[in-house]
Amino acid sequence: MGLVRTCACVVVMFVVAASAQAQDRPRVLLSRDELPRVRDALEGDLAPVATAITRGIDAAYEGSFPRTPDASWEYFSDPRAIGDSLFAFAFAALVWGDDGDERARRAVELARAYLVGICGYGDWVFASRQDGPAPDLYSAHFLMDVAVAYDWLHARLSDAERATCRTAIAREGRKMYEAAIGGAWWVEDRIQNHHWINHAGLGIAAIAMHGEIDADTAAWRRAADSALANAQRAMDLVEGGAWHEGCGYASYGLEALVIHGVASRRADGTDYADAALLRDLPSMRAMTMPPALAHRREFPLWGDFSGFTNDSTIALAAHRMRFGGDRLAAWYARRFLEGGGGGRTGITTWPPSQRGPIMAAILWDASIAPEAPRALDHFAADLSLFTTRSGWDEDDAVVVLKNGPFGGHGNFARVRDGGEAEGTINYGHDHADDLGVQMFGDGEWLTVPVPGYWIGRANGDPEANRTRFASSILIDGLGQLGEGVRRGSSAADDARAWFWDRIGTIPSHGGTAHHAFARADGTALYPASRGMELVERVLVHADREVVLVRDRVRSSVSHRYEVVWHAIDAAARDGSWLRLEAKNGRALGVRVLAPASFETTTEVQTARNVQRFDADGQLTAVMVRPASDASAHTFLHALVPVRTAAWSSRPTIDTIDGDRGARFGDTRVVFESADRIEHDGVAAVVGPARAAILAGSSLVVDGIARIEVLDGAPASVEVETRAGAIDLSGDRATVRVYAPDATRVTREGVEVAHERDGDHVVVGAGAEPEEDGGMQNDGGIAQESDGGVGADAGAPTTPGRESLGGGCACGVAGAPASRGGVAMAALGVLAMCVASRRKWALAAVAALAIGCAGGDGDEPRERLDGGATTRDASAIDARGDDDDDASVAVDTDAGSDDERDAGDVDPGDAATSDDVDCFGTRNIYPTIAGGREWCLPSDPTRPSGAWDPHDDAVGAGSEPGTLLSDGSPRHSVTSLEGDAWWRNVEMTVYLRWLEGDAGEEFTFYARGERHSDGMVSMSEINEGVEAPPGTVTWPGYPFSRAVPQPCLGSAYKGSLAVDGSAFFKKEISHTGGYTNAAGEETVFADGLPRGEWVGFKFVLQNDGDGVHMEIWVDREADGHWERATFHDDRGGWNGDPQEDGCDAAPLSYERDQIVDWAGPIAVLRADLQRFELRAFTVREIAPLR
Repeated sequence: MGLVRTCACVVVMFVVAASAQAQDRPRVLLSRDELPRVRDALEGDLAPVATAITRGIDAAYEGSFPRTPDASWEYFSDPRAIGDSLFAFAFAALVWGDDGDERARRAVELARAYLVGICGYGDWVFASRQDGPAPDLYSAHFLMDVAVAYDWLHARLSDAERATCRTAIAREGRKMYEAAIGGAWWVEDRIQNHHWINHAGLGIAAIAMHGEIDADTAAWRRAADSALANAQRAMDLVEGGAWHEGCGYASYGLEALVIHGVASRRADGTDYADAALLRDLPSMRAMTMPPALAHRREFPLWGDFSGFTNDSTIALAAHRMRFGGDRLAAWYARRFLEGGGGGRTGITTWPPSQRGPIMAAILWDASIAPEAPRALDHFAADLSLFTTRSGWDEDDAVVVLKNGPFGGHGNFARVRDGGEAEGTINYGHDHADDLGVQMFGDGEWLTVPVPGYWIGRANGDPEANRTRFASSILIDGLGQLGEGVRRGSSAADDARAWFWDRIGTIPSHGGTAHHAFARADGTALYPASRGMELVERVLVHADREVVLVRDRVRSSVSHRYEVVWHAIDAAARDGSWLRLEAKNGRALGVRVLAPASFETTTEVQTARNVQRFDADGQLTAVMVRPASDASAHTFLHALVPVRTAAWSSRPTIDTIDGDRGARFGDTRVVFESADRIEHDGVAAVVGPARAAILAGSSLVVDGIARIEVLDGAPASVEVETRAGAIDLSGDRATVRVYAPDATRVTREGVEVAHERDGDHVVVGAGAEPEEDGGMQNDGGIAQESDGGVGADAGAPTTPGRESLGGGCACGVAGAPASRGGVAMAALGVLAMCVASRRKWALAAVAALAIGCAGGDGDEPRERLDGGATTRDASAIDARGDDDDDASVAVDTDAGSDDERDAGDVDPGDAATSDDVDCFGTRNIYPTIAGGREWCLPSDPTRPSGAWDPHDDAVGAGSEPGTLLSDGSPRHSVTSLEGDAWWRNVEMTVYLRWLEGDAGEEFTFYARGERHSDGMVSMSEINEGVEAPPGTVTWPGYPFSRAVPQPCLGSAYKGSLAVDGSAFFKKEISHTGGYTNAAGEETVFADGLPRGEWVGFKFVLQNDGDGVHMEIWVDREADGHWERATFHDDRGGWNGDPQEDGCDAAPLSYERDQIVDWAGPIAVLRADLQRFELRAFTVREIAPLR
């Protein structure tokens, strides 16, 4: 009992001490203990942020920025800039203020001057500069910025200065609170940025100043929480990440919610930013991102435009990284940082715009490994925003079609059906731009709506919200409901008479490997007085090369219909073509296929802020209309990027049966049955080797049923015919396809089961392995459980991963502790109570660690915090032991390529034949069903079948079945007639290094042929043995002429070096295509042990659009395998294959070519080494995706 009482006392003292420590400043957004992590981020991935903040500080001492908060300075006409500058300076003072250098001195001086100066203002509302006297955005920014700066600068302020600031915050906070409970206009507009920002400012002030000011901060907090909880519910309805006010307003409003959310998580575990909108936004921004480096920070345009400066976007991605383990967000954040936008690169040096980048530094989690999107199409359902792209290279294209209601579908229905209790929808920043198409290609924007700002108030500015400012459809020169001057800006105003009638949809959309489509219904977008019975737009991205846009309009009366296209610069008609000129010699060619007889009108259009998109300050609109009015018309346009210098050689595109379809090259696209192509879908695409039905069930070509969907519901399915094989892509439906010569069927490259039915094959919907990682057809990553507070509000954790509410910080901040975890944590505290020696303290730490790991097994093993996928879990625990969960260390932190831990795989007594190879060595991944497995012959000194020991194999080793090599051998496993070529492989060997060059390494490689010089013909490749039918190998294979041998020397390589390191290289071609090493890790700190057996594995697998590699080692040759390192190639890993002539046809390698094909040899290579080997195997395994 004495011990229990002592422990109870110690625990109470511990809690009290922790409570007292929690009062230390800073505490609102981060603690002092977290500063080293933030500094690391600023010195690493976010070094551009540190540079920008430093330059902003320097500007104040170079005369280009005020050193005090002078409200009369011309660029402070918007007072938000004053408070946001304080935020930047105060952060710099917090992070660098003790460094003792000039930057530190300046940061502290500026921060104190701005904080004390702002606290000396008599009013933060600035009523004369806004609409009305009630507190609004200016007050909100000041409350948030001053409260945070007070927390960060607390130790640098005098008592008098602190008192002044407390008085100011109390005074202005009361004003905002009274507005919040008194019915200010922004209170009921839950999906408007004013609602979010104003309540977030009030909430931050309440959190930061609780117990320190003469005000009821608890009431402030309740008011803010109540409103933001409503906002969160509204944001949870925004599926797909596209915000109705536009990308700029989404970033602006969510920035404030992220700041509040971080503070609120630390205070009580709630985070109102954590909603579907924010969770989906990084994937939407990634999928709509222009691929060209100079434009990566830009975005499609809808609603009001204020410019492309949106550096706060990285804070939103960082939030998803830290609290959701979102690997796509990590990929996009890095692409954003590398790229430019609006004519600039780097993070803004303007202090008022640095809050977002600063929050990114506070939230950054470098352990989240980036993962690129694995699809090319995306659908943001709430706004009916469809995006299709051709790829991710500089010259690839992105095409966007938008067609939704004001406010987005989710909240439109919520307010319509819920009545006044659900507030209203403020659509002041929405434009009547639906059915609008925009396109980026060949490195430039080719057509966009006019980027303008106008909220429906007659003020002399161009009315940029009109439909004629979008690439959409006009009827009698007029546009959609809600355009022009508005009598109100919300659904509650007298505009309600039309608001609920105005709705656009995209009822169907989809994509296959080479095509994508969307069908938009805009009939209800136009006033009922026009009698419209149909307004439909269908967009088809055919061969991901040509965009076809087909518009059908029909009314009960005759109208003048016009389709509008926008040129970035000038526009001209050239016969049946329109040349829409863009920047830097680019143009969009628009082939008008229907109507056959048409007229055009052009007009120059400008708007407020358009110069922030184009310094010319204007765009050119071209209106296409039939030669005569009618009640119904069909338009068909083909869009192709063209260089102006090559305009005369633009592609030939012809009509098929009037307006029924189009032909370009050997590809035919038909919307209605024509040209011996019959179908029941939205469209069909037929080429020499490919055929696709889009949202249909039957495709018949030349009387032959090419595709039949047997599931009943329409589907989008493509079949591509290859030598002896077919590949399916698109929707996973049960299909019957014409394939008289096919012996192999794949779905998106993965072989699937099929049944033959005469000249057809039948493939089931489920005949494909489930995708790893939850990828969606729409191109984003399926929403993961974010492991955050929403799962268990009673166990919140902070961004710094310390527990605030009794839970454990497990992997990702906010992960709830299991019941067993809490018990073990309690045991850890008890151990600390009686610890008198170091081993007791270590035991306590271990108990706490086990508790945080969920050692009782409450949580399923597949739910790995930090975004780890089932791929990461695949090798976690092959022991089968019930009590070893806590010792597992594979990927539970979803770390970066250089930071993930290695995992243990021991051969257990209960291992089955599937667990080991032919030598009894543990397999990391199983051999694929029916896959090839090669084993070193019992006498490895002699050639045997596929085995070639090489001239440098000097004889038998010291043990039976071993081989002694001395020199630079290339121990090759070749492919004989009928053998599958090596593509997805696990290669294993045990090595005993005896002596050799300490600067060299042992290397496994596959996916190519001999690494040699000269030209080679088909009869010489692989000794004349051709690849089995259906093998995916080098581009252009089989070759009709001799090709450079270096181009066939492609490979991915995994190396274990004599110095003890492990790393990867790619050889796109031999030898110019070599890349730099990647994923390098030290495995043996003292180098490879001499004279000792060591196990070495190399895993090589396709992973969607990329390639995944792993190196494993068995240090003691005792069957205990550890993953040493891994790496993913998703582009950007460059060599110089052009030096070997491999950039020319038929191979046409890119500098960062992904080597995703099979090759006839798999090789173990060494250079200048004397060693023995045994138990060498090569096995065919499944791709990850």
